[in-house]
Amino acid sequence: MAAKLVVTTLFGVAMGLISQLICFAAAKVILGARDVAIGFGHPGENLSAFVGQVVLCGLFTLAGFGLGSMLRQPAGAIPTLLLWPLIGEGVIGSLVIVSIWGTDSRAFKWLPFTAGLSLPSIGDRGTQALSRVGAGIYFGVFVSILVAIGWYLVERRDA
Repeated sequence: MAAKLVVTTLFGVAMGLISQLICFAAAKVILGARDVAIGFGHPGENLSAFVGQVVLCGLFTLAGFGLGSMLRQPAGAIPTLLLWPLIGEGVIGSLVIVSIWGTDSRAFKWLPFTAGLSLPSIGDRGTQALSRVGAGIYFGVFVSILVAIGWYLVERRDA
């Protein structure tokens, strides 16, 4: 399990890094061909968003590892990992959080995938989001819990 965890994490981080570099190179070529000046705004913020995206890819891969270990079926883990951040948290946010605390609620930032998806964001996130580091830690703890539960279940089920 430990070897699978390491390989899975490294693969997710590598794919995140490679995809970011390819997107950056493609954008530079396309914008250069159209004579669009490539302004990077605040280079430190862009770099931290770049790193945040790579970290998010690694954490999402670990979340998939944890869910796959819990459910034992990729056919269940993949849709859950894809649909929960897109639909599940939106439904919870709309039905539960808004109905209890209202639309100006700061509770949205505590939904785990919402926090994780703010890692690569650029610009003022306001009070509706955790800081980049806080979001990374919060999402990392959530993913660690998924991995720990999955690991426990695999050890318990398999001889």
